[in-house]
Amino acid sequence: MNMILLFTVLTILNTILQTIKSLCTVRCPSIVSASVNAITYSVYTFVIFFTTADGMPLWMKAAITAVANFFGVYVANFLFDKIFTKIVRWKVEVSVPNDSAIDFQCQLRENGYEFYVCGYSSTWKAYAVFCATKAQSELLKKIMP
Repeated sequence: MNMILLFTVLTILNTILQTIKSLCTVRCPSIVSASVNAITYSVYTFVIFFTTADGMPLWMKAAITAVANFFGVYVANFLFDKIFTKIVRWKVEVSVPNDSAIDFQCQLRENGYEFYVCGYSSTWKAYAVFCATKAQSELLKKIMP
């Protein structure tokens, strides 16, 4: 029973690390990629040892590996997004009639938006407004004239 539990834990850990390694190779600096790669292959050595060891039928090893991969990839993507993903600000371009422009600018300032005027005409004024969250985007939609 201890071997089954140990194999399961190592396989899940290996799957999580292998997925993070793949993501880091593409998206992270070289030192992070190299470090994750070294750790991943160290753990993989233990997984190979237990995969070839006696004491568990092949079908059980395959089932554990399949389930571990299914959940491990999901967990790894979740962790990667929480740890390595940078905050993104969305740039929303808004055109408002000139007679509403002053009121719109006041509302932008009151709600703490970063913005700049990116164009104008005799009847319209265009703004570039930056939203860091979905809630800010929804509020922007509500304050637009």
